[in-house]
Amino acid sequence: RGKGRGWPLPWNVGGLKARLMLLLAKLPWVRQKFARAWVFMDRDIDADDNAEHLYRWVRKHHPEVNAWFLLARNSHDWKRLSAEGFRIVEPGIRRKLLLLNSECILSSHPDYVFGGFERDLYGNSMNWRFVFLRHGVTKDDMSHRFNGLPFDLIVSSTPREHASTVDDDTPYTFTEREMCRSGFPRHYSFLAEASLVSGDEVNIVLVMPTWRGSLVDERSGDAGLQAFAESEYAQRWGALLRSERLRELIEREEMRLVFMPHPSTVSFLPVFDLPRHVEVLTKADIGIQQLFARSAIMITDFSSVAFEMAYLRRPVIYYHYDFAMFYGGDHNWREGYYDYSKDGFGPIAYELDQIVEQLGLFMGDRKTFTAAYLPRMIEAFPERDGKACERLFERIMKDSSSGRLCV
Repeated sequence: RGKGRGWPLPWNVGGLKARLMLLLAKLPWVRQKFARAWVFMDRDIDADDNAEHLYRWVRKHHPEVNAWFLLARNSHDWKRLSAEGFRIVEPGIRRKLLLLNSECILSSHPDYVFGGFERDLYGNSMNWRFVFLRHGVTKDDMSHRFNGLPFDLIVSSTPREHASTVDDDTPYTFTEREMCRSGFPRHYSFLAEASLVSGDEVNIVLVMPTWRGSLVDERSGDAGLQAFAESEYAQRWGALLRSERLRELIEREEMRLVFMPHPSTVSFLPVFDLPRHVEVLTKADIGIQQLFARSAIMITDFSSVAFEMAYLRRPVIYYHYDFAMFYGGDHNWREGYYDYSKDGFGPIAYELDQIVEQLGLFMGDRKTFTAAYLPRMIEAFPERDGKACERLFERIMKDSSSGRLCV
């Protein structure tokens, strides 16, 4: 049942270490402590994604589940989750022993499908089932990344995302057997949290672009900064954030301009030469849901975070100055079922002036501006009942009783 190739362990250093680890994993006290464990993970460097929210729900509603959470001690989320009582396991031998005794790994990213182990050494002992919670709505064609990975269950959120995976003639190899349209676990309390924010506090214009794979090369230090500064990405987004017209509009409407850079962009922030009125926030500064709850409108490009705004029924402006390059090989994404002109939650802009113009229209009449895109938001998220965790848990238990998952 393992995820390996069925090869015997070699008699070299790696094979001997694997034999020792497997022996330790079978010690009675280890097996008792980690018996039938469910292991939750977002990323080692940060949490606040679907795994964190599902873990919290499971611990509250099903304390009989032997649940553990993976996180590195140097993560900015460590102190917060530790104070809340999360049972956190950092990288090391203890984590390996946990994983080798686990029933399920439930992760918002596919990287841990093999638990961080070498398949050639540990494949026959990878007896867990992997539940892929996803990080965001998959609107692009990611079949080249996901096909072939041993997912036992995949969460989907929107009806079209689900159909794009399981319908006939899709590029994916998955079927209804592997799919569960439960909705995202992190949404189970999203609306409730947003309702605690007063109308006056929904005053943020949030600028949140995604990354470009081509921005990374072998250069580092000053040479790397200079190369980034010369990129169209840095020049376009920098010009937007430094725009005097945008500043005047923000100040006139007594709003806040917040820039949340992609994690890969943080080290390049000096390049943008941001004025004082631009607030820079990272995930270490504020919870993502808290930020979205206070955002009246978002400016992004191709990021799936736009769906978070749609869930709250708030509009988005898409900055697509490099659409052809982005989907033409500049990044590791391919166009999928999603058509921004027909499905997007707001207008598309190709130039800075168009963004400011659209933002001005929104400021002039928020209700009318949003209403034009509201049907698309409702189509994307017809259910907002806060029961995503419940639906997913029930599916996991159903698959468990049939012998397919977490047995």
